[in-house]
Amino acid sequence: MKTSSAIILALLMLPATLLSQNMTDAAGKKQGPWIKKYPNGKIMYEGTFRDDRPTGLFKRYTGEGILFSEVTYNDSNNEASAVFYYADGTKAAEGIYIDRDKEGLWKFWSATQPAYLICEEYYHRNIRHGLSSKYYPDSTLAEKVAWDMGNRSGEWLQYHPDGTVCLRAEYIAGKLEGPFSYYHPNGNLHYEGKYSENRRTGDWMIFNENGSLKQIINYKDGVASNPELAEEETRFLDELEKNKDKIKVTDITGTVIK
Repeated sequence: MKTSSAIILALLMLPATLLSQNMTDAAGKKQGPWIKKYPNGKIMYEGTFRDDRPTGLFKRYTGEGILFSEVTYNDSNNEASAVFYYADGTKAAEGIYIDRDKEGLWKFWSATQPAYLICEEYYHRNIRHGLSSKYYPDSTLAEKVAWDMGNRSGEWLQYHPDGTVCLRAEYIAGKLEGPFSYYHPNGNLHYEGKYSENRRTGDWMIFNENGSLKQIINYKDGVASNPELAEEETRFLDELEKNKDKIKVTDITGTVIK
């Protein structure tokens, strides 16, 4: 008899529980707990609204029901702290939104190596602005460069895994400009030359690992004057430029609750 009474009581309470969710006021504004679902019935997100604005913790899920993000909204301003996850539950990224734009320091982790912090970047209004630092799996600094509202700006440095400088160059308004140096792992120069408006220019010197001069290539507007002799070295430099973002970051941070 007690069991039957408990079941009846639970059934009576169920409608009240359901009615307390997904409520709007007379003005049509969302109020209180909300759960939105995908067509397959899986939860898309769950959280609380106050006057149509999200407040407190919101959890968002993939269509397969896997936790995708946790965003905590600040009641006193337009700021929200966010943590994003990969499908296996490991952390993918974390940072702050202001008015739904990334702002300040954001951290990104590897999708294949748990706890490997790949990158730390600064944003302003969802655009990279400030220092960007990338790391090797052992947390040794791999690269740093500053950004000015989406354009690389200032010194660009890359490092060998032992911490010694691998590459040194300069950006102005998003373009390589001025001296460029690339080093062998033993610290000796490998390449030395100059850029003008993102193009190699003048004499570029290539050195052997022991420090002896191997070759001089003259460039004009980014093209080698003796391409048949400089093909291998030019290809190497082309790859350096093309792969300047070789430590890739999977950015899954583009969606917040609206």
